[in-house]
This record gives sequence, C-alpha cells and structure tokens, in this order.
Amino acid sequence: MTQKKILKSFLFLFSLTILIFIFKIYLNKNLKVKKIDLKANSNNDIIQTKKNKEANIIKDIIYTTKDKNGNQYIINAEYGSIDSKNSAIIDMTGVTSTVYLKDKNKILITSEKAVYDDLSYDTKFIENVVVTYESNKIEANNLNLYFSKNLMSAYNKVVYNNGNIVLSADQIDMDLTTKDIKTFMYNFLDTVSVNSKKN
Repeated sequence: MTQKKILKSFLFLFSLTILIFIFKIYLNKNLKVKKIDLKANSNNDIIQTKKNKEANIIKDIIYTTKDKNGNQYIINAEYGSIDSKNSAIIDMTGVTSTVYLKDKNKILITSEKAVYDDLSYDTKFIENVVVTYESNKIEANNLNLYFSKNLMSAYNKVVYNNGNIVLSADQIDMDLTTKDIKTFMYNFLDTVSVNSKKN
C-alpha cells in the first residue's frame, strides 16, 4: 500500500513538473533572448557595497533581445545592480538604448537611470530622457518602453519637436509599429501646447 502511495506521489510530482515546464515555455514563446552580454574589464567589475543590504554593481552592461516580429532591442548601461528582492529587475545608470524596428527605422533612447525587466524586457527610463527617431525628438522626465506591447509612453514635462512644431504635454504615447502618437494632459482643463516654427 505504501508503494502505491509513493508511486502516485512520484507520478503526481512528475506531472506537475512537466505542466510547469510547458506553461513557462508557452508564456515565453512570444519573446526570446537572442544575446545577453555582460562586458568585463578585469578589476573592479563587481563591487560589493554595504548599506543595510548588499548590492552587486555591474559595469558596462549590454542586453540584446529580439521579438517574434523581427524588432531588436539593445540596452547599454555604464553601471547596474540586480534588485535584491527580484533578480529579474536590473537598476541601471548611464543608459543608452536602441530599438531597431523591422521596417529598418531606429529609435535611440538615453537617460540617466533605468529599471530593466529581464523577463518582459520592459524598461522604465528615469531622469533626462531623450528619444530621437527620424527627424523627431522627445524629451521627458520619464519614459516607459513596453517592448512586449510595442508601446512607448513618455510622461512628466514632455516636449516633442519634429523640426516644424514644438509640442508640450503631460504625456505622449507612441505605437512603435505604426509610429502614431497620442498626446494627453492630466487635467482636462489644461490644453496641449503647440508652437509652429516659421522660417
């Protein structure tokens, strides 16, 4: 009788393990990591710091991912640290990011800081964010790049400039596939400021 229970328990755990494995593969089939490269420069690559908790500081970080549609995302940082509560979250400093869209267009994003999610590839850019693509430039305090949704959302003191107009708003969302832009003001009584440049 105990052998039957042991056999049933083993089969149950084995089945559960296979289901979890299949479930993880199914959830992650839309995006896959193409290359992850952590550059190393001999000494001082990982510096241990102590302030109530221990953090690993990594120098010269490069993550590269490619989605099922052929869009490629590369994020570089001068320094980064892995979140102590969630190892998939990397806090970055001195950030430069490039999105190579399938249609050969390139979007360049720079910021002082960023929070990168190694599982979803979504990134929150923080402080002095500058986005350039084609002849367009967006400046903001914050920008969230939802790579999995092909959406970019700039907010907090946003200024958009395409050479012909300068637009100020609380938030600008851009669809990375169509490059359609939507502007928002948080207070419905406020209006988006648009200034035309005349030659």
